[in-house]
Amino acid sequence: MNQAVDIKVQVGLCIKALEAIVRIVEAAGVATDYSDAYDEWEDIVQTMFSSFVLRPVCDSSISWGVNEFRRLGFEVDGDARAAVVLDCASHSYFIYDIAKFDTDQMRLVLRPLAAGQVEDVFASFDECSNFRIEILL
Repeated sequence: MNQAVDIKVQVGLCIKALEAIVRIVEAAGVATDYSDAYDEWEDIVQTMFSSFVLRPVCDSSISWGVNEFRRLGFEVDGDARAAVVLDCASHSYFIYDIAKFDTDQMRLVLRPLAAGQVEDVFASFDECSNFRIEILL
């Protein structure tokens, strides 16, 4: 497969898939709220993100491999420094994580690209634009 992948579409599908399964996951006893979620939910989010976003990007390009992408929710991930970058409210961010809060809707946890900015932003998918892949420095 060597077709262009619309990263925004793929991220949107990932979010819809997570929203579709969140009640089932909670019924299984897995904590999904951002402040309470641990390994089980983090693994599900990472697997869905890899399946819906990273693998299609990597399958459509000889430039990227799945192991080059940082793991969601982790500060340091070895040499993996590629990430999905986007624009929101006139700033550029990378997707740090995907979170569920009080509602069943997912929010993107965005970390600023600009040096000196450290505060994460929680944004709905619809607030974001210009999705792309970049290497984080």
